[in-house]
Amino acid sequence: MMHAEKWLENMVIKGTTRAALQHFSKQIDWPPHVLMNYPDLSANLVDAARQYFVWSKGTGGIADFLPRCNEGEIPTRINETATLLKDTCVPPPPQAGNAAKLVEHAHPEANVDAPY
Repeated sequence: MMHAEKWLENMVIKGTTRAALQHFSKQIDWPPHVLMNYPDLSANLVDAARQYFVWSKGTGGIADFLPRCNEGEIPTRINETATLLKDTCVPPPPQAGNAAKLVEHAHPEANVDAPY
């Protein structure tokens, strides 16, 4: 996923809204070192969020943030990439005339209706 920003954290912060960052900031337990550097989170929200995302890179800070966003708050580049992956990886539904051929060529042990 190529983007103009040097770091993923910068792309996410620049591509989302302040409201999304504010909402997220109220839902997480901030690590002490971030609170020490930014005691007034509302005044330094972008810098605090950047430091948090860098710090939490190995534990999924951005992965925790993105599902809490509505579609308009997800950075455009991430949204475009997800759409491209979906369109590339998910085959289109079979044509009505071709459905019988697909079942005919299915692996004999395949059972798509089996409960899991």
